[in-house]
Amino acid sequence: VDDLEQTTPPRSNPASASLTGEGDAPTPAKQNTKRSKDSSPGRAERISLIVLGVLLAGAAIGGLSLFFSKIPTAPKTSKIEFPVTGEFVSIGNVRTYWRRPDREKDRGIQQKARLIPSALVTLDKSSGQGALRFFFEDDSGKLIGDSTTVAFGNGTFATNNAPEAEIHATGGFSDSGEHAAYLTGQIEPWHLIIKEGPDRNASGRDFKEILRVPISVNRK
Repeated sequence: VDDLEQTTPPRSNPASASLTGEGDAPTPAKQNTKRSKDSSPGRAERISLIVLGVLLAGAAIGGLSLFFSKIPTAPKTSKIEFPVTGEFVSIGNVRTYWRRPDREKDRGIQQKARLIPSALVTLDKSSGQGALRFFFEDDSGKLIGDSTTVAFGNGTFATNNAPEAEIHATGGFSDSGEHAAYLTGQIEPWHLIIKEGPDRNASGRDFKEILRVPISVNRK
């Protein structure tokens, strides 16, 4: 009996192992869970990222607004008080713009012109009888293309028997990039010069300038 008692191995005590911490190593699942919690952003970090995103978006919107606010989109004729009255004519309104030339209808257009300045001129009912001569001038003061002379009487143009007529230049911009530069103010305003005279066959010295209209940035 003594021999049996000596060769029997001692029994382990689960309760004591648990109390001493032996045999209670963390499992891989617990380690992964702890690691994922440590790597996720905290509440303060998330709030900081949201605030940063809002600030960047606000700065971008503000920059775009400032850029577009500097582009002149309103017609530059808005400062002229109509009607403008001369000796023979009373002009009720002038609306200017740029457009592509119509090679079939527009006469005398320069071959290189891709965009030409144009204007809708409206006569006031109080206009008498005479003629208007139109000139287009670029930003350097140089006359562009040919002048146009149109007779009028009793508030209507002789060309179409209507109070409104379109006048266009025979020259203009040779590519759309020039209009983009005009739009952003890199090219100074062009002008429509209107002179009045007693009739369309009168000499040049008989025509007197009554109106000088900046060509707007608008494109038709």
